Amino acid sequence: MIDPDEKERIALLTGGQAGGEYLDSLGVSDLARLDDGQWLQFLRCLVGGFQDAMQAFEQATRGLPHDEPPLD
Repeated sequence: MIDPDEKERIALLTGGQAGGEYLDSLGVSDLARLDDGQWLQFLRCLVGGFQDAMQAFEQATRGLPHDEPPLD
């Protein structure tokens, strides 16, 4: 993803927030201090948050025309 669109940017921020919340729950801010299991869970939070946000956009706009300009 070289130039994320607005939905992707929001989804990335959502994933980042989920990852940050996980780190807060551990009381850790230095990623180098995570063990292998914590690192994998952190990645799951990042990727899962992104995927959940993208899926929410898809569900919210399902059935709406995406490529057609609005009718006046």
